[in-house]
Amino acid sequence: MTEARDIIKSLKNKRDEMQEQYDALPDKSSQTARLLNDDIEELTTIIKGYEDFLNKYSNVKLDTQFAKDNYERIMDDVLNRLRGFYEGYVNSDDMIKSAKAIDSVIDEIAQTSDSEVQEKKEEAKEEKNEQATSVVENKPQVSSTQSQVSAPVNNNSTEQTQPKKTGSDLQYLNIMDDRIKKIEERLKKLRNRHDFTGRNAEAIRGLEIELEALKYEKEHYQERTKLKPEAEEKLAKMDAEHAENLEQLKEYKEEIKELKELREQLTSKKDIRRIKKLMKNLEAKRINLVIEDRSLTDTERGMMQPGYKDEMKVRTKAARQAGIVSSNQDGLAINEELRSMLDPENNVIDSIKDRFYDIQGNHYRRRIAKAQARMAELQSGNTPIKLNGAKVTSMTQERLENIRNKHQSQLQGQMATQMNI
Repeated sequence: MTEARDIIKSLKNKRDEMQEQYDALPDKSSQTARLLNDDIEELTTIIKGYEDFLNKYSNVKLDTQFAKDNYERIMDDVLNRLRGFYEGYVNSDDMIKSAKAIDSVIDEIAQTSDSEVQEKKEEAKEEKNEQATSVVENKPQVSSTQSQVSAPVNNNSTEQTQPKKTGSDLQYLNIMDDRIKKIEERLKKLRNRHDFTGRNAEAIRGLEIELEALKYEKEHYQERTKLKPEAEEKLAKMDAEHAENLEQLKEYKEEIKELKELREQLTSKKDIRRIKKLMKNLEAKRINLVIEDRSLTDTERGMMQPGYKDEMKVRTKAARQAGIVSSNQDGLAINEELRSMLDPENNVIDSIKDRFYDIQGNHYRRRIAKAQARMAELQSGNTPIKLNGAKVTSMTQERLENIRNKHQSQLQGQMATQMNI
């Protein structure tokens, strides 16, 4: 625990240095400042999560050897994650999720530990009473009980026709969800900002395109880009192990349920104690398997995330350029529509406006051409670009009609005024 607190202290120092860099930046609205501020917020969340965990861990009573063994395993996992994050090969999203998952397991083990101690006290008291009163109990039919415990229970006789998600499917969906959440948070911030240059509109459109593409990818998760063959082979093995773990956990749950029902029917205190002992053993196995399975799925996520990191980066860049194209196409459509309503040859003011719209239109065209060239460059790379489902829409006909009608109404008003004069 001392080493873990030392790492957290080092992370705090790192955060303080980042905060000093942020405070020294002259423009807090720049992209560099925003990214640095996001990193500071993420690091603060991780520090708080793991500090809270360590404080909670230090106050928990380790009443049984079972609890001690499991706490040590969890503490080793926490320490390894903190080391990995500090050295840069464990990402922040995994750190935040891991803290929540481990915290829930700690609660579960602590409750089991307390119940075990209470049951031992009750058993000792019952044995003392039995010896004092010399009560002769009937011998428990252990073979019958064991046969009931070992008998497999299957309440779901009908198998589901829909394919079940594998462990790697779930981790891929988690990776998609993490990115979707970040984009939604970024969109929320951008939509609340004033846009004087039009760059916000481009950024928002790009994020919307990426968001739509990610939602499509999430819906069609079975069509995900495959990783290297050796990685896919390892994932397949872990998926099979994860499926076995889920089935085993289901069996443990059913067996514990059966034992609880059987305990309610027994009258012999010795039989009840033996049933309780069987239940505790099963519960210990169940908790151990939960911890092992979470470690397995964490490993799967750790294998998959780097493989999709490059693809996500390229998709983000492509979506950003697509946003620039789409946003400037909208601007160009409005610009050209307004320009078509002018009469520069017969009206001096319209002549000035026509020149302005010409300059503005060339600006939009340059932005579109530059973004399209960048998209072509990205498309020529080795990493596939997936923007499936993303609709790069230009100015709608309805909006153009509204602009046209408004302009015509203004012209009619001017003509009516001139006729009255």
